[in-house]
Amino acid sequence: MVAFLIAMLVVTGVQAPPAHASFITITLEEMIRESELIVIGTVTNKGETTGETFEVGKQEFRRLLPFYIATITVTSVVKGSPSLNELKVNYSDLAGVTPLLNLQERAVFFVTTLRGDEQGAWKGKQVVLQGVGGELLIEADMVKTPYIKDEPKEQKLNDLLEKIRRILSTEHGRKSKAKS
Repeated sequence: MVAFLIAMLVVTGVQAPPAHASFITITLEEMIRESELIVIGTVTNKGETTGETFEVGKQEFRRLLPFYIATITVTSVVKGSPSLNELKVNYSDLAGVTPLLNLQERAVFFVTTLRGDEQGAWKGKQVVLQGVGGELLIEADMVKTPYIKDEPKEQKLNDLLEKIRRILSTEHGRKSKAKS
């Protein structure tokens, strides 16, 4: 019976969320290491994409349930290309741990691109790392960090940015030493 249900989910285009979407908390260092981009920005647009096809083996299926794309206007790049002005991230409301991505919401976003065949239709798409855990809402000069292991639930934005930059600097130093 379970195998039948799983087969039906695949045939109808319903996919389990990518492995990155979970409430398993990870440390700030792990968040930074797993992110390709870390930006501060505001969600300025949301849209729905339907009708995407994907393959399972040699069989092609049409996705019946939508996934969404949010546009983030970038105000500051902490990790990634400094010239980045806009970012589009994909998400699905099936995950249960989906980032909020509400319009006009300002946040620190940890973003990665999904790779590997196990990602199915999500392969190659940019997503917020750890789902809701990778979208740190900013209110005034405070940032909410409830899903990052060993971090306070809320802290000053500048304190968080200082921690991130310190970790990035340490990582860069390790990579430089490894090359020598």
